[in-house]
Amino acid sequence: MTHFWSSVVLLCCLVTHSIGQKNKDFYTTASTLSDLIHVEKQVKIDLLRYVERLRVVQDSILNFVQDRQPYDDLTSLSAISDYLKHPVHAFQLIKRMTAGLKTVEAQIKRMREFDPLINIEAMRTQRLLPWDDDFQGLATSLVTLQDIYALDFHELTEGHLHTEIPRNRTILGRLPLNARDCLNISQVALRQGMYELAVKWAE
Repeated sequence: MTHFWSSVVLLCCLVTHSIGQKNKDFYTTASTLSDLIHVEKQVKIDLLRYVERLRVVQDSILNFVQDRQPYDDLTSLSAISDYLKHPVHAFQLIKRMTAGLKTVEAQIKRMREFDPLINIEAMRTQRLLPWDDDFQGLATSLVTLQDIYALDFHELTEGHLHTEIPRNRTILGRLPLNARDCLNISQVALRQGMYELAVKWAE
């Protein structure tokens, strides 16, 4: 079991390393993947803060939009004109479309301060988050692993690594591969020129 697991990890590392060689090598060790879990937690915190802020802005917008005014029920131009001849009515309309609307505008503008994309893009630039090449590298490693160890496809889609090479071995997993995952892996294999293996994954 230990030998098989070591081979699996080593092969993942080698394949990912070769795929990402043109860029800074990334996600080739378990320790780096552990770091990614911590980064993922920070991303979730940033996204949750953004959602909380969105709710505040949403409430402000809805309050403005749903705050019905007397002129909302007026249907004719003459009725609206008569309504606006009253100086208090005119004052309230101007106030609503200046101070009232500016409050909503200010909250929307402040959303830029909470924009999680700024942090996410910075993390990606600093290689704290994976690039597409990293995903393709790991997908390629799965294709290679399946081919070398003749991993059972059904077990693999269930998230388990089962092989009879060199003898019966199984590494249980906790996350499955769905149909879209298999299709994505197939497309990566196709781009890598692994045509027969790409067909297997597509099936």
